[in-house]
Amino acid sequence: MNAQDVFSKISDMLLEGVMFHDQMADCFRFLGLDGFACEHEEQAIKEAEARREMVRYFIGNHNQLLKDASLHNPGVIPDTWRKYARQQIDTATKRRAVRDTYER
Repeated sequence: MNAQDVFSKISDMLLEGVMFHDQMADCFRFLGLDGFACEHEEQAIKEAEARREMVRYFIGNHNQLLKDASLHNPGVIPDTWRKYARQQIDTATKRRAVRDTYER
């Protein structure tokens, strides 16, 4: 495995982390849990910044571009939720969602 492969893999992992935390933020914002949403928004931003810094380093030191990303969608938000409005979510569902998402 060469440097480009290693850095591309790290980039993919950071991008998946950004996607995960972005989806978690959306999930918690939808549930009305703004504190949890803010935590995940901040983490998504930190991981995006870390990736930018890493890519800047790689290009500056290896004089190459990274390979295209091959990402896996974390799929945090259940597809069934997309047909509901946030007012339709009851307390039990919120509790279950918090438990299930943090277990991930």
